[in-house]
Amino acid sequence: MKSKNTILALFTSVLFLAACTLQPELLDDSTSEFSVTSSKPGDTITITSEEGITMIEVDSPNGIGSAQFELVSGALPQKMVARLNLKGLEEFRLLYADTIIVASASSGSVFNSSNQKVLISGIEQPILPGQPLWMEIRIVSDQTPQNIPLEQGYFEITFPPEFTEKAGSSFEIQWVDFFRE
Repeated sequence: MKSKNTILALFTSVLFLAACTLQPELLDDSTSEFSVTSSKPGDTITITSEEGITMIEVDSPNGIGSAQFELVSGALPQKMVARLNLKGLEEFRLLYADTIIVASASSGSVFNSSNQKVLISGIEQPILPGQPLWMEIRIVSDQTPQNIPLEQGYFEITFPPEFTEKAGSSFEIQWVDFFRE
């Protein structure tokens, strides 16, 4: 009888440990579901998840718009990237909690995204590369050289790590294209 209890206890312990190691999979970002509201009927917002990165793809024929996101189920993804199919990126805003991160890029032939600032509770401060609120912005295009206006390709903006920690269950993005129609 004692050996049956020992075997049962050992089996239960192994099952418990196996369940604990599987726990992170339950928080997989691919299970996140969002409700999305776009400010303009012609804009298309698509959310996909690839290799642990949640992509927000924006097609905005008018070039000016916004989208509000509400987490319906799951956890906020650890890594989020916006892909903006625009010809130029005059301004991008990420709004969450009491924070607004504003990024703008140059409209000249050389792409420069070093102008970023944050507004927290109404106080404006510059953001420098490497700081926790810095958003990486790059052009993804086969176009050579990668001049603005983009004839093909998109702007890719990686949300800052602090976003996931403080955003809660809702956020908004806003964009303005230099070459809007």
